[in-house]
Amino acid sequence: MIDRRNLVKLLALSAVGTSLAGCADEVPTLPEPSDTPSPSAVPNLDAQQIQNVLDDLNNVLTQADESFDGELLAQRLKDPALRMRKGFYNLAEKLEESVKPLEIDPSSVTVSQSQTWPRVIVAVTKVPEGELPSVLFITQSDARSAYKLENWARLFPGQSIQTIAVSQGSPVIPKESDQTALSPSEAFEVWISRLDGGDEYNDWYAKDDFTSYYQSERSTIAEAIEAAGTVEMDAVVGDFPITSVKLANETALVSTNFTYTVTYSRTIEGATLKVGGTPAKLLDDPSVTDQPVRLTYLCSVLLSVPPKGSDDLIRAIAAERVLESVERVSNE
Repeated sequence: MIDRRNLVKLLALSAVGTSLAGCADEVPTLPEPSDTPSPSAVPNLDAQQIQNVLDDLNNVLTQADESFDGELLAQRLKDPALRMRKGFYNLAEKLEESVKPLEIDPSSVTVSQSQTWPRVIVAVTKVPEGELPSVLFITQSDARSAYKLENWARLFPGQSIQTIAVSQGSPVIPKESDQTALSPSEAFEVWISRLDGGDEYNDWYAKDDFTSYYQSERSTIAEAIEAAGTVEMDAVVGDFPITSVKLANETALVSTNFTYTVTYSRTIEGATLKVGGTPAKLLDDPSVTDQPVRLTYLCSVLLSVPPKGSDDLIRAIAAERVLESVERVSNE
């Protein structure tokens, strides 16, 4: 059965046999920001302004995490990050567990240089022992809005990002840009289709930990329950923001979200079929009978998309997910 702890454990401890994943105990490195000068770069915030935003965000997260206060979160989080954090609170309350903090490392930060909106701060969390850092996208929607956490994702083993110095600022890349191998929007849509077997631009993508996990889990569940029923998994793009900034190596760091469902159906009358793990704890009865049981996950992902003309591959370098719901559904 899928649960978040198993996913994190898999991503943190299992290499997938490609250059994307590192050793089992390898923690991603975070190189120093590039100091290459650019006379046209005008950062949207200075170092003190960035620190003020990060301090406010850290304070809100710390207070909200203590009481699972989703309303407090809204001061410095917005959807989809707000929805995801509330999802973690909901699970933590039901399972009587804590949530992992998102404590930002002020030494690993970049800021956009843009004449339009959104404007972006990209920050990395501190790394507790045995954990992997997360990359946060904090955005300002318009001139009158506060900077709020829009998304975060946990880096896969062996991955790193090289940010551009705050003094220079990082260009924002539109989601339909032609500067990259595929536009950020298309790169994401193709990556999503590949989760469920799509093969468009197959040679353009590196293998990644989340895709390997997703596809392996589907096969494992299907094999385990074939005597009683079937499982279907379906990843959906959804209506989520796609926000991208240029890194020091000229790649686009693309941040966005998606949902996927896992649906268990009993196909053999009278057979015993049950969901397990965390989803089972959210049901009064984990048995799957005449009504299928559907799990819905909200996920975040970061893609590294090389510039147009590059021979480098498009890579998923980070992901996060939360189980949002477990429900019985009508037969379809």
